[in-house]
Amino acid sequence: MSDETPVTDDPSTQSPKPSPKPSSEPSSSVWTKIRVGLKPPAEQSIDDATDGWGLAPTRGTPREHLVAAVWFVMVAAVFLAPLFGGKSFSVVGSRQTDVYPWTAQDGPPQVPAQFDSADLSYPWQLQLQAALDEGTLPFWSPDVFSGGAPLYANGTSGQLYPPRLIAAMAPERWAHDLYVAFHLVAGGLVTYLLCREFKRSALAAVIAGTAWMLGSFNLGWVHLEVVTSMLVALPLGPLLVHRMWRRKTMGSVVATAAGFAVMIISGHLLWQLLGWLIALLYAAALGLTSAVRSWRSGDRSDAWGHLWRPPVAFGLGGALSAVVLVPTLVNLTQTPRKAFPVDLLKAFETPAATFTSEFVVGPSFTTMTTGVMNYHLAFVGTVVALLAVVGFFSRRPGSALARTIMIVTAGVATVGWLGRLAYDLVPGMDVFYPYGRLAGWFALGAVLAAALGFDLLVELVQRRWPTAAAGRWAMAAPVAGVSICVLTVAQLVPLGHNLNPPFQPRDDAHWFPDTPLIREARKLQQDAPGAGRLAPIVLDHVKWTEGGPAILRSNHAAAVGLDSTSGYDSTLPLPAAQTLRYLGGMPVKQVLSDPLVGAFVTNLEVGVTNYAALRSQGVTAVVTVPEIDPNDPRLAPLRPYEVAYSGPDGNLLRLGNAAGVISVRDDLKVLNTDAAVFEALPLASSPNAPIFTSAAAVADSDLSEATIASRNDEAAKQGSRTSAKVTDQGINSIVVDVRSAGPAWLLVGANDAPGWTADIDGVSVPIVRANHNHMAVPIDGPGRVEFHYRPPGLLSGLVITLVALALCAGLLVAERARRRLMA
Repeated sequence: MSDETPVTDDPSTQSPKPSPKPSSEPSSSVWTKIRVGLKPPAEQSIDDATDGWGLAPTRGTPREHLVAAVWFVMVAAVFLAPLFGGKSFSVVGSRQTDVYPWTAQDGPPQVPAQFDSADLSYPWQLQLQAALDEGTLPFWSPDVFSGGAPLYANGTSGQLYPPRLIAAMAPERWAHDLYVAFHLVAGGLVTYLLCREFKRSALAAVIAGTAWMLGSFNLGWVHLEVVTSMLVALPLGPLLVHRMWRRKTMGSVVATAAGFAVMIISGHLLWQLLGWLIALLYAAALGLTSAVRSWRSGDRSDAWGHLWRPPVAFGLGGALSAVVLVPTLVNLTQTPRKAFPVDLLKAFETPAATFTSEFVVGPSFTTMTTGVMNYHLAFVGTVVALLAVVGFFSRRPGSALARTIMIVTAGVATVGWLGRLAYDLVPGMDVFYPYGRLAGWFALGAVLAAALGFDLLVELVQRRWPTAAAGRWAMAAPVAGVSICVLTVAQLVPLGHNLNPPFQPRDDAHWFPDTPLIREARKLQQDAPGAGRLAPIVLDHVKWTEGGPAILRSNHAAAVGLDSTSGYDSTLPLPAAQTLRYLGGMPVKQVLSDPLVGAFVTNLEVGVTNYAALRSQGVTAVVTVPEIDPNDPRLAPLRPYEVAYSGPDGNLLRLGNAAGVISVRDDLKVLNTDAAVFEALPLASSPNAPIFTSAAAVADSDLSEATIASRNDEAAKQGSRTSAKVTDQGINSIVVDVRSAGPAWLLVGANDAPGWTADIDGVSVPIVRANHNHMAVPIDGPGRVEFHYRPPGLLSGLVITLVALALCAGLLVAERARRRLMA
């Protein structure tokens, strides 16, 4: 994809340029620069046509960059104008109209296509803010999936991403708005700098930056914080790569590595890796072609430099991000998500119109849906699209990159032979779907081509009418460029507002407020012996992508401080996902054999839920949508229970004979298989029932079946009364006070996962997976049992990152010393 030739910024190596004709105006005048820049081709080189507002001889000045930055701030302010009127760019208020208990008072349902922002990002933001208040990070998400799931290493939360950390320090209801505003401005500015890197004119670069930040894909997806950073990451990759190739310095290598590291930790790991694949391939293309050219010219040193710099930069970037990357990769090996089958490719086919007619006139839709988000958002403005068509056929620096991005992404998205090739050969493309999301990548190529197209048209006008660039026509190009920017803003801002739910008031009523049901449920959990857990039950055949009627869906319960079986994430412990499928009525054989494709969300339907096993998961109460009668015969297997609350926002059923999340048991039975454990879960539901585990789980622990049998015998002989109480529930820890006169087992309803450790009064004790997905530890009497979670690989990743930082510093110091010696 390289159409570059070696360039240098050293004036001594460039051919002399003709001096501009004298002007009667002051030389410092912007208008003088414009007129001088647009003088006839006979008096200047077309490649170096103007100083800033035509075809640029430089990559811009600080003053030009500042003007561009101010423009992008103004454009972002136009799009986010309702913020200045006391509203918020949030989907929480719209999403709660579709989910009980809030839909009872907020209907009719709106079902925003960007509901992930409310289901994932907002609860995670609250956890991050709470953890920062405690002086830590939320390594674990404790209130989801019937016992929690890894958060720091889930590959999407991006907790160490600097803009996320800074936004999390803002007030709760401003964090998302500030995060979005930053990325809009930064995305426009980085795209502008990328165009300037290719020596595009200032106006052409501003046009491209404006179209990129307001493009339909970016504004359609900007709510989803797991991918918001792609606004910056996609143009940043080629910018840093080209700059490294051009400057050939160790500083540019380190800068590329740092940029790669920051973006890899910013959000959705798969999206970031696919985004940086473009940068990696671009680096390879530039490096190899330049190395061959240098080798043929006899400059072997320069050739080797072009070959070693890209792999060093990307390898060093991976090492810098290791503090996140290593624990994430370790965690991904423990999760149930699998590749989708190849026969689904056809179902993911993107209409060709997305990259043809809709690319020119914009997407046509009456209601914003996930289908529109996934398949129809390549539009970057009509005028910009036409400029992109012109620039597509250019042969100037950057054109091959733009063409390659557009052709490849459109080809893969429309699932022709390129789509199948990507599925087979590109890592991650058998998990990334639908391919229509590549419209965002296509849009980047389009705005780069548009910048080329604008400058090419200016050149053509200058060539065709040399005298038209002087006198009263001298302002034609700048006026045309500014007009295109204004027209693009006027076209894309309303479309962006239409793509998103309405801005919501910044008041309590639109941020998952407490309702009578929530208050009663919270009270039940706090009062339950051994803590408690909720199980939300919905009507039959309610799918999570279709909206309501649902109740405390996804991570909504966690957002309001309730521990529940519900949850929503792309990664979670495999035993937890299997148990929740079993609770949802799936046969045991299918539970243990079927892979999970895509994100996982718990769905417990009234007619098929395995009620007999609910109590084994620490469930002490059930909430149902109000459409389900509390005395519905289908709920009979739940008995004994009492109706603690019934209202328009839902029903709350308190379960009798429920042990809760924490309990002490005398017997840990080892069964042959995990399937046998599932079949025994109904027997594990009462406070005095045995705990069940499998031979495989024991083999994975530091216990033996003989040790377990011996302890069971001792506990049976003692027959002592025991109790346990949670005294401290942290984000990454659980502290339990146990009162026991002899040997027993402490059952903790937190999902077993690598990274958990336990100790009693400071002495480490082994953990065994219990009741398929929870944890049990042996106890010998009264004591304080502490459980702590740290992501596996965190320490080793931190060490690698620190070593990489030291190496970067050393490389920069060494280069500076070398320059001093050569000076």
